[in-house]
Amino acid sequence: MNGPGMRRIVKIVHESSCNRVVETGKQMTITIKSAGSRDEKDWTAYVARHPGAHLAHCWAWKDIFENVFGHSSHFLIARQNVSPEPQVIVGVLPLFHVRSFLFGSALIAVPYLNGGGVLADDGEVRRMLVEAAGSLGLKLGVKYVEFRERERLLLGVSSLFERSHKVVMLLPLMNDSQKMLMSFPSKFRNKIRRPEKSGFHVEEFSGGSEDLSAVETFYTVFSRHMRDLGTPVYPKSLFVSVARAFGERCRILLAWHEGKPTSCGLTIGYKDKVEIPWASSLMKYNQFRPNTLLYWHAIKRACEDGYAVFDFGRSSPDSGTFEFKRQWGCEPAPLYWYYAGGEANVPDVNPNNPKFSALVQCWMRLPVPLANAIGPWITRSLP
Repeated sequence: MNGPGMRRIVKIVHESSCNRVVETGKQMTITIKSAGSRDEKDWTAYVARHPGAHLAHCWAWKDIFENVFGHSSHFLIARQNVSPEPQVIVGVLPLFHVRSFLFGSALIAVPYLNGGGVLADDGEVRRMLVEAAGSLGLKLGVKYVEFRERERLLLGVSSLFERSHKVVMLLPLMNDSQKMLMSFPSKFRNKIRRPEKSGFHVEEFSGGSEDLSAVETFYTVFSRHMRDLGTPVYPKSLFVSVARAFGERCRILLAWHEGKPTSCGLTIGYKDKVEIPWASSLMKYNQFRPNTLLYWHAIKRACEDGYAVFDFGRSSPDSGTFEFKRQWGCEPAPLYWYYAGGEANVPDVNPNNPKFSALVQCWMRLPVPLANAIGPWITRSLP
């Protein structure tokens, strides 16, 4: 990033609540500011070519989370200028200001998703973006700033502390779905096929379709499952917005039995990976394991579409969902959540927290229409 003989003399100038300029020696300037609509094209191109980019870095989430949850966004973008050359992007950080009536406000990169931390060309720019986020957090008066990383942040920033209580499960894919199926042990292949013998089948819909009735059916299953878990549900508009934003890269899968939906999943493809951030199955059908058939169809489609990796999303080690994902041949990889602002200010929003056990039990007893009416209001405060 530095040319021969270039020496960084750091001087910080605050231009506004969101802007910061760092001047360096030999006419080199790095500017960190809040990106606007005119930066979308450059942001998207930078994320597309960065090897560490995750689905959560996509610009589309800016509009989705602003419109669905009302969270204001602060997409920090670092540009380098070495005169007389034009400016180039050297780092980005997508932040959302989550105002929670339950836990206080926070800056999060990125809420609701399994990634979205700092992307940068080198460690120094990464550190600058982290410090800029901290300064922005102080101006906004948040309790903490959260960075959701897929790899460790080795910045030497003493004010950050790390949590690694979740793992991500990744499955390498083959370009031939039949070979992929045959790569599983025969006993597990039987598990995949068994629901079909019991009358289950899976239908698939593209997010690019003008008819989004599949989202309605998806939400019928998803919201009931969330109520049964005792967890507030996201608003239906989230899934409508995701389907419209990602179009053909978004797939909605529905498992059916005797004309009734039993399981659902939503996948999004980005670069060489397909991720399934949301999936559910009605408990009354658990004995038939229709979710296994549904996941196989999602994996099969990812193989046929030429993706290299299927991302099952995050899990708590040794949980039921963890064991379900591991049976596909995945191995866990740690996720790293970093926080600035003091460990005491970071809430434990884990639904398994004993503090929430009574609330969970009460929520499980709510009528589904009531849970669907109240849940979206609460999830704005549960990143």
